[in-house]
Amino acid sequence: MENQGNPFLKHSMNYGLIMGILLVVLSLVTYLLGVIKPPFWVNLIKYAIMIGVIVWGTKNIAMRYWVAQLPMVMLWVLV
Repeated sequence: MENQGNPFLKHSMNYGLIMGILLVVLSLVTYLLGVIKPPFWVNLIKYAIMIGVIVWGTKNIAMRYWVAQLPMVMLWVLV
C-alpha cells in the first residue's frame, strides 16, 4: 500500500499561504503610504485576517474530512 502522506499538511500549507499573502499585501500598503508605526486599527485588521483565515481553514477541513463521521445532530455546530 502506498503512503499518501498527511492530508492536513497540504491544507495547512494552502491556508498559511493565503494568510501570508494577505498580511504581506497589507504591510506593503502601509509601507507605501509612508506609515512608520502602523496605527492600532491596522494591527486589528492584521489580527482579524489571522483569526479569520484560521477559522475558515478549520471549518473547511472539518467539513471535508469529519462530517461523514459526525451524527446529523452535531452538524449544526459546524455551520
